[in-house]
Amino acid sequence: MKKLIKVLFALLLFMGMNQFSFAQGPQGKGKEKKAEKSEFVEKEKEKKEQKAENDDDDKEEKDKDKEKDKSDKAKGKDKEHPGKGNAYGKNKGDLSGREFGQKRAEDAKKAKAELEQEIEESEVTIATGEERVREAREKIRILLENKEISQEEHDAKKQKITEAEQKINILKTELEKKKKILTELEKEQQ
Repeated sequence: MKKLIKVLFALLLFMGMNQFSFAQGPQGKGKEKKAEKSEFVEKEKEKKEQKAENDDDDKEEKDKDKEKDKSDKAKGKDKEHPGKGNAYGKNKGDLSGREFGQKRAEDAKKAKAELEQEIEESEVTIATGEERVREAREKIRILLENKEISQEEHDAKKQKITEAEQKINILKTELEKKKKILTELEKEQQ
C-alpha cells in the first residue's frame, strides 16, 4: 500500500513538473526540447510500468503470506504473539478503554477488600480454635487426674483434640497463602 502511494505521488510530481516546464520554455529550441522531454516521459512511463509489475508481484507474495499466517493461526502457530502476557482488554465488550480500566481497578479493590475480610475471619477462627483446644486439653487432664474418666476415654478425647489441631494447622497454611496473595496484590497496585 505504501509503495502504491509512493508511485502515485511520484507520478503526480512528474506530471506537474512536465506541465510547468512546458508553460514557459525558451523560444526557438522548442522542437529539440520537446523531443528530449518526450524521451524522458517515455523512460519514466517504462519505469512506472516496471514498478507496477513489481508491486503486483509483491501483492501476490503478501497475499500468500497472509494465507499462510491465517492457516498457521488456525493451527495455533501464531508467530507474532508467543502467548506471553495477559490480554486483559481483549474482551471488554461495550466498554471503552477508560471505562474498562476503571472497572478492572474497582474489581481489584473489591477483591482485595474481600481477601482482607477473609484473612481477618480466618485469624479469628484460628485464635478461637486454639483457645478451645487448650481448654479441652486442660479439661481432660483435670478429669483424668480426678479419675472422673478412664484412660481409654482420655485417649479418645485426646485423639479428637489432635485432629482439631491438624485442622487448625491446615487453616494456618491457607491463611499464609492468602496473606501472600494480598501482599502481591498490594505490590501490583503500587
